[in-house]
Amino acid sequence: MSGIRGGDPAGEPARARRVPTAAALLAVVPFSIAGWIGAAATLFVDLLATPWVLWRRSRPRPPDRPPRTRDASLVVLNWNGRAFLERLLPSLEEALRAAPGNHEAIVVDNGSTDGSADLVRERFPWARLVPLPENRFFGRGITAGIEVASRDILVLLNNDMVLERDFLRALLARFDAPDLFAVTAQIRLEDPRAPRVETGKTRAFRRRGDLEWIHSPLLAEEPPLVPAFWAGGGSSAFDREKFLALGGFDPLFDPFYVEDVSLSYAAWKRGWRILFEPGSVVRHVHRGTSAAVFGRTAVERIDRRNRHLFFWMQVTDARWVLANALFLPWNALKRARRTGVGLELSALLAALARLPRAWRRRIRLRAEARRDDREILGLANSVHRHRRHLGREGGGDLRVLLLTTEGEPRGAPGIRMEVVPIPGGRSPESDPVSDFFGLVPRAYRARLADPAARDCVRDALADRDFDLLHVRGIEAAALARPFLGEGDVRALLEVRSLPASQAFLERAREENFLLDVLRPFRRIVCPGRGEAQALRRLSRRLPLWGDEGETNLPLPSHYRAVLEEAPRG
Repeated sequence: MSGIRGGDPAGEPARARRVPTAAALLAVVPFSIAGWIGAAATLFVDLLATPWVLWRRSRPRPPDRPPRTRDASLVVLNWNGRAFLERLLPSLEEALRAAPGNHEAIVVDNGSTDGSADLVRERFPWARLVPLPENRFFGRGITAGIEVASRDILVLLNNDMVLERDFLRALLARFDAPDLFAVTAQIRLEDPRAPRVETGKTRAFRRRGDLEWIHSPLLAEEPPLVPAFWAGGGSSAFDREKFLALGGFDPLFDPFYVEDVSLSYAAWKRGWRILFEPGSVVRHVHRGTSAAVFGRTAVERIDRRNRHLFFWMQVTDARWVLANALFLPWNALKRARRTGVGLELSALLAALARLPRAWRRRIRLRAEARRDDREILGLANSVHRHRRHLGREGGGDLRVLLLTTEGEPRGAPGIRMEVVPIPGGRSPESDPVSDFFGLVPRAYRARLADPAARDCVRDALADRDFDLLHVRGIEAAALARPFLGEGDVRALLEVRSLPASQAFLERAREENFLLDVLRPFRRIVCPGRGEAQALRRLSRRLPLWGDEGETNLPLPSHYRAVLEEAPRG
Protein backbone atom coordinates (compact mmCIF):
# COMPACT_ATOMS: atom_id res chain seq x y z
CA MET A 1 0.00 0.00 0.00
CA SER A 2 1.42 3.36 -0.92
CA GLY A 3 0.67 6.78 0.47
CA ILE A 4 -1.68 9.05 -1.44
CA ARG A 5 0.14 12.10 -2.72
CA GLY A 6 -1.35 15.38 -3.73
CA GLY A 7 0.85 15.84 -6.80
CA ASP A 8 0.01 19.21 -8.29
CA PRO A 9 -1.68 21.43 -5.67
CA ALA A 10 -4.20 22.38 -8.31
CA GLY A 11 -5.28 18.78 -8.63
CA GLU A 12 -3.62 17.75 -11.89
CA PRO A 13 -1.56 14.56 -11.94
CA ALA A 14 2.18 15.09 -11.83
CA ARG A 15 3.86 15.09 -15.25
CA ALA A 16 7.60 14.59 -15.46
CA ARG A 17 9.46 17.08 -17.60
CA ARG A 18 13.08 17.05 -18.63
CA VAL A 19 15.34 19.48 -16.84
CA PRO A 20 18.41 20.17 -19.00
CA THR A 21 21.61 19.05 -17.32
CA ALA A 22 23.28 22.44 -17.77
CA ALA A 23 20.29 24.25 -16.23
CA ALA A 24 20.26 21.83 -13.33
CA LEU A 25 23.97 22.34 -12.62
CA LEU A 26 23.62 26.12 -12.78
CA ALA A 27 20.59 26.04 -10.46
CA VAL A 28 22.47 24.13 -7.75
CA VAL A 29 24.42 27.26 -6.79
CA PRO A 30 21.48 29.63 -6.07
CA PHE A 31 19.52 26.86 -4.34
CA SER A 32 22.51 26.06 -2.13
CA ILE A 33 23.17 29.71 -1.26
CA ALA A 34 19.52 30.43 -0.48
CA GLY A 35 19.16 27.25 1.59
CA TRP A 36 22.25 27.88 3.70
CA ILE A 37 21.32 31.54 4.22
CA GLY A 38 17.92 30.50 5.52
CA ALA A 39 19.32 27.75 7.76
CA ALA A 40 22.26 29.70 9.19
CA ALA A 41 20.24 32.84 9.86
CA THR A 42 17.44 30.86 11.47
CA LEU A 43 19.79 29.02 13.84
CA PHE A 44 21.51 32.30 14.72
CA VAL A 45 18.13 33.81 15.62
CA ASP A 46 17.43 30.72 17.77
CA LEU A 47 20.70 31.29 19.63
CA LEU A 48 19.94 34.93 20.32
CA ALA A 49 16.40 34.18 21.49
CA THR A 50 17.27 31.24 23.75
CA PRO A 51 17.47 33.19 27.07
CA TRP A 52 14.02 34.72 26.52
CA VAL A 53 12.60 31.35 25.40
CA LEU A 54 13.89 29.61 28.56
CA TRP A 55 12.46 32.38 30.75
CA ARG A 56 9.04 32.07 29.11
CA ARG A 57 9.05 28.28 29.49
CA SER A 58 9.74 28.58 33.21
CA ARG A 59 6.48 30.44 33.82
CA PRO A 60 3.47 28.40 35.01
CA ARG A 61 0.84 27.52 32.43
CA PRO A 62 -2.90 27.06 32.95
CA PRO A 63 -4.06 23.43 32.75
CA ASP A 64 -5.69 22.20 29.55
CA ARG A 65 -9.43 21.63 29.56
CA PRO A 66 -11.99 20.35 27.06
CA PRO A 67 -14.62 22.67 25.55
CA ARG A 68 -17.35 23.60 28.05
CA THR A 69 -20.07 22.51 25.61
CA ARG A 70 -20.18 20.67 22.32
CA ASP A 71 -22.04 23.46 20.58
CA ALA A 72 -20.40 24.47 17.32
CA SER A 73 -20.08 27.49 15.06
CA LEU A 74 -19.80 26.32 11.45
CA VAL A 75 -17.87 28.89 9.41
CA VAL A 76 -17.97 28.72 5.60
CA LEU A 77 -15.60 30.88 3.60
CA ASN A 78 -16.83 31.80 0.13
CA TRP A 79 -15.51 33.83 -2.79
CA ASN A 80 -17.42 33.79 -6.06
CA GLY A 81 -18.69 30.31 -5.27
CA ARG A 82 -22.43 30.70 -5.69
CA ALA A 83 -22.72 27.33 -7.45
CA PHE A 84 -20.81 25.65 -4.63
CA LEU A 85 -23.01 27.24 -1.95
CA GLU A 86 -26.15 25.99 -3.66
CA ARG A 87 -24.94 22.45 -2.95
CA LEU A 88 -23.16 22.95 0.37
CA LEU A 89 -25.76 24.87 2.39
CA PRO A 90 -28.65 22.37 2.02
CA SER A 91 -26.33 19.56 3.17
CA LEU A 92 -25.11 21.75 6.03
CA GLU A 93 -28.70 22.33 7.17
CA GLU A 94 -29.29 18.56 7.22
CA ALA A 95 -26.11 18.02 9.25
CA LEU A 96 -27.24 20.64 11.78
CA ARG A 97 -30.59 18.91 12.23
CA ALA A 98 -28.89 15.54 12.82
CA ALA A 99 -26.51 16.86 15.51
CA PRO A 100 -27.94 17.56 18.99
CA GLY A 101 -26.99 20.92 20.48
CA ASN A 102 -27.28 24.63 19.89
CA HIS A 103 -25.21 25.27 16.76
CA GLU A 104 -24.88 28.19 14.37
CA ALA A 105 -23.89 28.58 10.72
CA ILE A 106 -21.84 31.54 9.49
CA VAL A 107 -21.09 32.31 5.83
CA VAL A 108 -18.23 34.72 5.21
CA ASP A 109 -18.56 36.28 1.77
CA ASN A 110 -15.03 37.29 0.81
CA GLY A 111 -15.89 40.20 -1.50
CA SER A 112 -17.77 38.09 -4.08
CA THR A 113 -19.13 39.62 -7.28
CA ASP A 114 -21.32 36.69 -8.43
CA GLY A 115 -24.34 37.25 -6.17
CA SER A 116 -23.25 34.79 -3.47
CA ALA A 117 -24.31 37.15 -0.66
CA ASP A 118 -27.77 37.64 -2.18
CA LEU A 119 -28.17 33.86 -2.48
CA VAL A 120 -27.51 33.41 1.25
CA ARG A 121 -29.90 36.22 2.24
CA GLU A 122 -32.75 35.01 0.05
CA ARG A 123 -32.57 31.20 0.18
CA PHE A 124 -30.69 30.43 3.41
CA PRO A 125 -31.71 33.07 5.98
CA TRP A 126 -30.93 30.66 8.84
CA ALA A 127 -27.20 31.16 8.09
CA ARG A 128 -25.56 34.31 9.42
CA LEU A 129 -23.95 36.29 6.61
CA VAL A 130 -20.68 38.20 7.14
CA PRO A 131 -20.11 40.26 3.97
CA LEU A 132 -16.59 41.60 3.44
CA PRO A 133 -15.92 44.55 1.11
CA GLU A 134 -12.83 42.91 -0.43
CA ASN A 135 -11.16 39.52 -0.68
CA ARG A 136 -9.12 38.95 2.47
CA PHE A 137 -7.92 35.55 1.27
CA PHE A 138 -8.21 32.39 3.35
CA GLY A 139 -6.68 33.15 6.74
CA ARG A 140 -8.04 36.65 7.29
CA GLY A 141 -11.39 35.72 5.73
CA ILE A 142 -11.85 32.82 8.14
CA THR A 143 -10.80 35.11 11.01
CA ALA A 144 -13.67 37.48 10.15
CA GLY A 145 -16.11 34.61 10.66
CA ILE A 146 -14.46 33.41 13.85
CA GLU A 147 -14.70 36.91 15.35
CA VAL A 148 -18.51 36.73 15.29
CA ALA A 149 -18.71 33.03 16.30
CA SER A 150 -20.14 32.42 19.76
CA ARG A 151 -19.85 28.64 20.31
CA ASP A 152 -17.09 26.62 21.98
CA ILE A 153 -16.15 24.56 18.91
CA LEU A 154 -15.26 25.96 15.50
CA VAL A 155 -16.06 23.90 12.40
CA LEU A 156 -14.32 25.35 9.34
CA LEU A 157 -15.58 24.46 5.86
CA ASN A 158 -14.56 25.18 2.30
CA ASN A 159 -17.39 26.28 0.06
CA ASP A 160 -16.68 23.43 -2.39
CA MET A 161 -17.84 20.76 0.08
CA VAL A 162 -20.99 18.65 0.44
CA LEU A 163 -21.62 17.24 3.92
CA GLU A 164 -23.06 13.87 4.74
CA ARG A 165 -25.84 13.84 7.31
CA ASP A 166 -23.77 12.55 10.27
CA PHE A 167 -20.79 14.79 9.51
CA LEU A 168 -21.26 17.14 12.47
CA ARG A 169 -22.53 14.63 15.01
CA ALA A 170 -19.55 12.30 14.54
CA LEU A 171 -17.07 15.17 14.56
CA LEU A 172 -18.29 16.73 17.83
CA ALA A 173 -18.50 13.41 19.68
CA ARG A 174 -14.69 13.31 19.92
CA PHE A 175 -14.31 16.46 22.05
CA ASP A 176 -13.98 14.85 25.48
CA ALA A 177 -10.24 15.09 26.23
CA PRO A 178 -8.53 18.17 27.72
CA ASP A 179 -5.58 17.97 25.29
CA LEU A 180 -7.64 17.56 22.10
CA PHE A 181 -7.08 20.45 19.70
CA ALA A 182 -8.96 19.37 16.58
CA VAL A 183 -10.82 16.56 14.84
CA THR A 184 -10.62 16.23 11.07
CA ALA A 185 -13.16 14.53 8.82
CA GLN A 186 -12.86 11.91 6.11
CA ILE A 187 -12.74 13.48 2.64
CA ARG A 188 -14.18 11.84 -0.43
CA LEU A 189 -13.89 13.29 -3.91
CA GLU A 190 -17.08 14.32 -5.64
CA ASP A 191 -16.16 12.26 -8.69
CA PRO A 192 -15.75 8.63 -7.55
CA ARG A 193 -13.79 7.82 -10.73
CA ALA A 194 -11.09 10.41 -10.00
CA PRO A 195 -7.85 9.40 -8.22
CA ARG A 196 -8.36 9.83 -4.48
CA VAL A 197 -5.77 12.46 -3.66
CA GLU A 198 -7.42 13.34 -0.33
CA THR A 199 -8.70 11.19 2.53
CA GLY A 200 -8.41 13.42 5.61
CA LYS A 201 -6.12 10.89 7.35
CA THR A 202 -2.97 12.96 7.19
CA ARG A 203 0.64 11.96 7.77
CA ALA A 204 4.10 13.55 7.44
CA PHE A 205 7.56 12.01 7.22
CA ARG A 206 11.15 13.20 7.02
CA ARG A 207 12.92 12.42 3.77
CA ARG A 208 16.33 13.80 2.82
CA GLY A 209 15.99 16.77 5.16
CA ASP A 210 12.54 17.69 3.90
CA LEU A 211 9.09 17.13 5.37
CA GLU A 212 6.81 15.18 3.08
CA TRP A 213 3.13 15.33 4.05
CA ILE A 214 0.46 13.15 2.52
CA HIS A 215 -3.09 11.89 2.79
CA SER A 216 -2.79 8.25 3.81
CA PRO A 217 -5.09 5.54 2.36
CA LEU A 218 -7.97 4.36 4.52
CA LEU A 219 -8.07 0.86 5.97
CA ALA A 220 -11.11 -1.37 5.68
CA GLU A 221 -11.56 -0.90 9.44
CA GLU A 222 -9.80 2.00 11.15
CA PRO A 223 -8.56 1.65 14.78
CA PRO A 224 -10.45 3.56 17.51
CA LEU A 225 -7.90 6.38 17.98
CA VAL A 226 -6.24 7.54 14.76
CA PRO A 227 -4.00 10.64 15.01
CA ALA A 228 -3.77 13.13 12.16
CA PHE A 229 -0.71 15.24 11.40
CA TRP A 230 -2.84 18.22 10.40
CA ALA A 231 -6.49 19.20 10.47
CA GLY A 232 -7.58 20.59 7.12
CA GLY A 233 -8.83 24.16 7.28
CA GLY A 234 -11.87 23.28 5.18
CA SER A 235 -13.17 20.08 6.82
CA SER A 236 -12.30 20.07 10.53
CA ALA A 237 -13.51 21.05 14.00
CA PHE A 238 -11.30 22.99 16.43
CA ASP A 239 -11.44 23.75 20.15
CA ARG A 240 -12.10 27.49 19.90
CA GLU A 241 -10.16 28.42 23.04
CA LYS A 242 -7.05 26.54 21.90
CA PHE A 243 -7.41 27.85 18.34
CA LEU A 244 -7.37 31.45 19.58
CA ALA A 245 -4.53 30.72 22.04
CA LEU A 246 -2.34 29.79 19.06
CA GLY A 247 -3.32 32.96 17.22
CA GLY A 248 -5.38 31.24 14.51
CA PHE A 249 -4.22 31.07 10.90
CA ASP A 250 -1.07 33.08 10.30
CA PRO A 251 -1.37 35.82 7.61
CA LEU A 252 2.24 35.06 6.71
CA PHE A 253 0.85 32.34 4.41
CA ASP A 254 -1.54 34.64 2.51
CA PRO A 255 -3.28 34.11 0.18
CA PHE A 256 -3.70 30.37 0.96
CA TYR A 257 -2.19 26.94 1.64
CA VAL A 258 -0.13 25.46 4.48
CA GLU A 259 -1.63 27.73 7.17
CA ASP A 260 -3.67 24.78 8.49
CA VAL A 261 -0.58 22.52 8.51
CA SER A 262 1.41 25.16 10.39
CA LEU A 263 -1.33 25.72 12.97
CA SER A 264 -1.70 21.97 13.51
CA TYR A 265 2.05 21.54 13.99
CA ALA A 266 2.02 24.35 16.55
CA ALA A 267 -0.79 22.53 18.39
CA TRP A 268 1.16 19.25 18.48
CA LYS A 269 4.22 21.18 19.68
CA ARG A 270 2.13 22.84 22.41
CA GLY A 271 1.26 19.39 23.79
CA TRP A 272 -2.17 18.98 22.19
CA ARG A 273 -3.48 16.29 19.82
CA ILE A 274 -5.43 16.00 16.55
CA LEU A 275 -7.67 13.04 15.69
CA PHE A 276 -9.05 11.67 12.42
CA GLU A 277 -12.74 10.72 12.49
CA PRO A 278 -13.64 8.38 9.59
CA GLY A 279 -17.35 8.48 10.51
CA SER A 280 -17.54 12.19 9.67
CA VAL A 281 -17.60 12.48 5.87
CA VAL A 282 -17.44 15.36 3.39
CA ARG A 283 -17.33 15.23 -0.41
CA HIS A 284 -14.91 17.68 -1.95
CA VAL A 285 -14.46 19.19 -5.41
CA HIS A 286 -10.66 19.23 -5.08
CA ARG A 287 -9.43 22.83 -4.86
CA GLY A 288 -12.30 23.94 -7.02
CA THR A 289 -12.00 27.66 -6.24
CA SER A 290 -8.28 28.41 -5.99
CA ALA A 291 -7.27 26.63 -9.20
CA ALA A 292 -10.02 28.29 -11.23
CA VAL A 293 -9.27 31.81 -9.98
CA PHE A 294 -5.49 32.01 -9.53
CA GLY A 295 -4.26 29.56 -12.15
CA ARG A 296 -2.36 26.34 -11.59
CA THR A 297 1.14 27.79 -11.90
CA ALA A 298 0.48 30.51 -9.33
CA VAL A 299 -1.10 27.99 -6.98
CA GLU A 300 1.95 25.73 -7.25
CA ARG A 301 4.34 28.63 -6.59
CA ILE A 302 2.41 29.78 -3.51
CA ASP A 303 2.30 26.23 -2.18
CA ARG A 304 6.08 25.78 -2.57
CA ARG A 305 6.81 29.17 -0.99
CA ASN A 306 4.65 28.41 2.02
CA ARG A 307 6.23 25.01 2.54
CA HIS A 308 9.63 26.68 2.88
CA LEU A 309 8.16 29.22 5.30
CA PHE A 310 6.53 26.47 7.35
CA PHE A 311 9.86 24.69 7.77
CA TRP A 312 11.77 27.80 8.82
CA MET A 313 8.99 28.82 11.20
CA GLN A 314 8.23 25.50 12.87
CA VAL A 315 11.16 23.05 12.77
CA THR A 316 13.57 23.76 15.64
CA ASP A 317 15.78 20.64 15.55
CA ALA A 318 19.16 22.08 14.52
CA ARG A 319 20.33 18.87 12.81
CA TRP A 320 17.15 18.75 10.76
CA VAL A 321 17.49 22.42 9.76
CA LEU A 322 21.04 21.79 8.55
CA ALA A 323 20.00 18.61 6.72
CA ASN A 324 17.27 20.58 4.99
CA ALA A 325 19.83 23.09 3.71
CA LEU A 326 22.21 20.32 2.61
CA PHE A 327 19.59 18.47 0.56
CA LEU A 328 17.65 21.50 -0.64
CA PRO A 329 19.26 21.62 -4.15
CA TRP A 330 18.56 17.93 -4.70
CA ASN A 331 14.96 18.15 -3.44
CA ALA A 332 14.24 21.31 -5.45
CA LEU A 333 15.67 19.92 -8.68
CA LYS A 334 13.75 16.69 -8.23
CA ARG A 335 10.51 18.70 -7.93
CA ALA A 336 11.60 20.87 -10.87
CA ARG A 337 11.17 17.87 -13.17
CA ARG A 338 7.45 18.52 -12.72
CA THR A 339 7.19 22.24 -11.94
CA GLY A 340 10.23 23.83 -13.59
CA VAL A 341 13.46 25.29 -12.18
CA GLY A 342 12.20 28.88 -12.47
CA LEU A 343 9.13 28.21 -10.36
CA GLU A 344 11.09 26.42 -7.64
CA LEU A 345 13.72 29.17 -7.44
CA SER A 346 11.18 32.02 -7.42
CA ALA A 347 9.20 30.27 -4.64
CA LEU A 348 12.36 29.91 -2.53
CA LEU A 349 13.36 33.56 -2.99
CA ALA A 350 9.81 34.67 -2.12
CA ALA A 351 10.05 32.63 1.09
CA LEU A 352 13.37 34.28 1.98
CA ALA A 353 11.74 37.70 1.62
CA ARG A 354 9.19 36.75 4.30
CA LEU A 355 11.71 35.07 6.57
CA PRO A 356 11.96 37.87 9.23
CA ARG A 357 8.22 37.59 9.82
CA ALA A 358 8.56 33.81 10.19
CA TRP A 359 11.29 34.27 12.81
CA ARG A 360 9.06 36.36 15.07
CA ARG A 361 6.46 33.62 15.06
CA ARG A 362 9.15 30.94 15.50
CA ILE A 363 10.45 32.53 18.69
CA ARG A 364 6.97 32.61 20.26
CA LEU A 365 6.30 29.00 19.28
CA ARG A 366 9.59 27.84 20.81
CA ALA A 367 8.66 29.53 24.08
CA GLU A 368 5.33 27.67 24.20
CA ALA A 369 6.65 24.26 23.07
CA ARG A 370 6.20 21.12 25.16
CA ARG A 371 7.25 18.63 22.48
CA ASP A 372 10.21 18.57 20.13
CA ASP A 373 10.06 17.76 16.43
CA ARG A 374 10.93 14.09 16.87
CA GLU A 375 8.15 13.55 19.40
CA ILE A 376 5.62 15.23 17.12
CA LEU A 377 6.47 13.04 14.13
CA GLY A 378 6.29 9.96 16.34
CA LEU A 379 2.88 10.70 17.88
CA ALA A 380 1.15 12.30 14.91
CA ASN A 381 2.16 9.59 12.43
CA SER A 382 1.66 6.36 14.38
CA VAL A 383 -1.53 4.83 15.71
CA HIS A 384 0.62 2.51 17.85
CA ARG A 385 2.65 5.28 19.51
CA HIS A 386 -0.41 7.50 19.94
CA ARG A 387 -2.33 4.75 21.79
CA ARG A 388 0.60 4.01 24.10
CA HIS A 389 1.04 7.74 24.75
CA LEU A 390 -2.53 7.75 26.09
CA GLY A 391 -1.67 4.84 28.40
CA ARG A 392 -4.05 2.42 26.72
CA GLU A 393 -2.66 -1.07 26.38
CA GLY A 394 -4.43 -3.60 24.19
CA GLY A 395 -6.36 -6.44 25.79
CA GLY A 396 -7.17 -9.95 24.63
CA ASP A 397 -5.00 -11.78 22.13
CA LEU A 398 -1.56 -10.47 21.33
CA ARG A 399 -1.68 -8.30 18.19
CA VAL A 400 1.39 -8.84 16.02
CA LEU A 401 2.25 -6.91 12.88
CA LEU A 402 4.54 -8.95 10.65
CA LEU A 403 6.56 -7.15 7.97
CA THR A 404 8.22 -9.69 5.74
CA THR A 405 10.18 -10.06 2.54
CA GLU A 406 10.58 -13.81 2.88
CA GLY A 407 8.79 -16.93 4.11
CA GLU A 408 5.32 -17.65 5.44
CA PRO A 409 4.12 -16.71 8.96
CA ARG A 410 3.75 -19.27 11.71
CA GLY A 411 0.40 -19.48 13.44
CA ALA A 412 0.07 -19.76 17.23
CA PRO A 413 -2.82 -19.73 19.71
CA GLY A 414 -3.47 -16.43 21.45
CA ILE A 415 -1.92 -14.36 18.66
CA ARG A 416 -3.67 -12.22 16.06
CA MET A 417 -1.13 -11.71 13.31
CA GLU A 418 -1.51 -9.21 10.48
CA VAL A 419 0.92 -9.94 7.67
CA VAL A 420 2.18 -7.15 5.39
CA PRO A 421 4.24 -8.58 2.50
CA ILE A 422 6.72 -6.06 1.14
CA PRO A 423 6.82 -5.70 -2.67
CA GLY A 424 9.84 -6.99 -4.56
CA GLY A 425 12.64 -4.59 -5.44
CA ARG A 426 13.20 -3.07 -8.84
CA SER A 427 16.52 -2.85 -10.62
CA PRO A 428 18.94 -0.55 -8.76
CA GLU A 429 20.05 0.94 -12.08
CA SER A 430 16.59 2.51 -12.49
CA ASP A 431 17.35 4.99 -9.69
CA PRO A 432 21.12 5.47 -9.53
CA VAL A 433 21.00 8.26 -6.94
CA SER A 434 18.61 6.58 -4.49
CA ASP A 435 21.62 5.69 -2.31
CA PHE A 436 22.83 9.27 -1.97
CA PHE A 437 26.15 8.58 -0.21
CA GLY A 438 26.78 5.01 -1.43
CA LEU A 439 26.29 3.45 2.02
CA VAL A 440 23.81 0.70 1.10
CA PRO A 441 25.34 -2.71 0.27
CA ARG A 442 24.70 -3.98 -3.25
CA ALA A 443 22.59 -6.88 -1.98
CA TYR A 444 19.91 -4.51 -0.66
CA ARG A 445 19.88 -1.66 -3.17
CA ALA A 446 17.09 -2.96 -5.38
CA ARG A 447 14.39 -3.23 -2.73
CA LEU A 448 15.51 -0.18 -0.74
CA ALA A 449 15.40 1.92 -3.92
CA ASP A 450 11.81 0.88 -4.64
CA PRO A 451 9.35 3.59 -3.50
CA ALA A 452 6.52 1.05 -3.44
CA ALA A 453 8.39 -1.02 -0.84
CA ARG A 454 9.24 2.06 1.24
CA ASP A 455 5.66 3.38 1.16
CA CYS A 456 4.27 -0.05 2.03
CA VAL A 457 6.34 -0.24 5.23
CA ARG A 458 5.77 3.42 6.11
CA ASP A 459 1.99 3.15 5.81
CA ALA A 460 1.84 -0.14 7.70
CA LEU A 461 3.78 1.27 10.68
CA ALA A 462 1.73 4.47 10.68
CA ASP A 463 -1.80 3.12 10.27
CA ARG A 464 -1.83 -0.28 12.02
CA ASP A 465 -2.29 -0.73 15.73
CA PHE A 466 -0.28 -3.57 17.25
CA ASP A 467 1.32 -4.80 20.47
CA LEU A 468 4.45 -6.22 18.89
CA LEU A 469 6.22 -5.58 15.61
CA HIS A 470 7.77 -8.68 14.06
CA VAL A 471 10.12 -7.91 11.17
CA ARG A 472 11.45 -10.76 9.06
CA GLY A 473 14.51 -10.13 6.92
CA ILE A 474 17.24 -7.50 6.84
CA GLU A 475 15.64 -5.73 3.88
CA ALA A 476 12.39 -5.33 5.82
CA ALA A 477 14.36 -4.09 8.82
CA ALA A 478 16.21 -1.51 6.71
CA LEU A 479 12.92 -0.21 5.27
CA ALA A 480 11.40 0.02 8.76
CA ARG A 481 14.49 1.60 10.36
CA PRO A 482 13.65 5.29 9.58
CA PHE A 483 10.24 4.94 11.27
CA LEU A 484 11.22 3.05 14.43
CA GLY A 485 13.04 5.75 16.40
CA GLU A 486 15.57 4.48 18.93
CA GLY A 487 13.82 1.54 20.56
CA ASP A 488 10.48 3.02 21.66
CA VAL A 489 8.57 0.47 19.54
CA ARG A 490 8.41 -3.13 20.82
CA ALA A 491 10.08 -4.68 17.81
CA LEU A 492 11.59 -8.11 17.17
CA LEU A 493 13.76 -8.96 14.16
CA GLU A 494 14.08 -12.43 12.66
CA VAL A 495 17.26 -12.86 10.60
CA ARG A 496 17.31 -15.83 8.26
CA SER A 497 20.15 -14.87 5.93
CA LEU A 498 23.06 -12.44 5.82
CA PRO A 499 25.30 -11.30 2.95
CA ALA A 500 28.81 -12.67 2.86
CA SER A 501 30.87 -10.53 0.51
CA GLN A 502 34.53 -11.31 -0.07
CA ALA A 503 35.62 -7.84 -1.12
CA PHE A 504 36.96 -5.83 1.82
CA LEU A 505 35.15 -2.57 0.99
CA GLU A 506 31.78 -4.21 0.40
CA ARG A 507 32.13 -6.31 3.58
CA ALA A 508 32.87 -3.17 5.59
CA ARG A 509 29.84 -1.45 4.03
CA GLU A 510 27.66 -4.43 4.99
CA GLU A 511 28.87 -4.44 8.60
CA ASN A 512 28.27 -0.72 9.12
CA PHE A 513 24.88 -1.01 7.44
CA LEU A 514 23.82 -3.91 9.66
CA LEU A 515 24.89 -2.20 12.88
CA ASP A 516 22.71 0.79 12.04
CA VAL A 517 19.73 -1.29 10.92
CA LEU A 518 19.76 -3.55 14.00
CA ARG A 519 19.97 -0.76 16.57
CA PRO A 520 16.26 -0.11 17.28
CA PHE A 521 15.21 -3.77 17.71
CA ARG A 522 14.45 -5.05 21.20
CA ARG A 523 15.30 -8.63 20.34
CA ILE A 524 16.98 -10.35 17.38
CA VAL A 525 16.49 -14.05 16.65
CA CYS A 526 18.32 -16.24 14.16
CA PRO A 527 16.79 -19.65 13.35
CA GLY A 528 20.14 -20.69 11.83
CA ARG A 529 23.42 -21.14 13.74
CA GLY A 530 25.52 -19.43 11.06
CA GLU A 531 23.58 -16.16 11.13
CA ALA A 532 23.66 -16.05 14.94
CA GLN A 533 27.42 -16.57 15.00
CA ALA A 534 27.94 -13.91 12.34
CA LEU A 535 25.96 -11.35 14.34
CA ARG A 536 27.84 -12.29 17.54
CA ARG A 537 31.10 -11.58 15.74
CA LEU A 538 29.69 -8.31 14.47
CA SER A 539 28.92 -7.04 17.97
CA ARG A 540 28.56 -8.66 21.39
CA ARG A 541 26.15 -5.89 22.37
CA LEU A 542 23.44 -6.93 19.93
CA PRO A 543 20.30 -8.20 21.79
CA LEU A 544 20.39 -11.71 20.29
CA TRP A 545 17.87 -14.15 21.71
CA GLY A 546 19.51 -17.13 23.39
CA ASP A 547 23.02 -18.52 23.13
CA GLU A 548 24.88 -19.29 19.96
CA GLY A 549 23.91 -22.94 20.20
CA GLU A 550 20.18 -22.20 20.38
CA THR A 551 18.67 -22.51 16.90
CA ASN A 552 15.22 -22.86 15.34
CA LEU A 553 13.67 -20.74 18.05
CA PRO A 554 9.86 -21.05 18.28
CA LEU A 555 9.18 -17.34 17.93
CA PRO A 556 5.57 -17.06 19.14
CA SER A 557 6.44 -18.55 22.52
CA HIS A 558 8.84 -15.65 23.08
CA TYR A 559 6.50 -12.76 22.20
CA ARG A 560 5.13 -12.30 25.71
CA ALA A 561 8.60 -11.92 27.23
CA VAL A 562 9.37 -9.13 24.77
CA LEU A 563 6.17 -7.31 25.68
CA GLU A 564 6.81 -7.50 29.42
CA GLU A 565 10.05 -5.58 29.14
CA ALA A 566 10.04 -1.86 29.92
CA PRO A 567 10.41 0.25 26.77
CA ARG A 568 13.84 1.55 25.93
CA GLY A 569 14.59 5.11 24.86
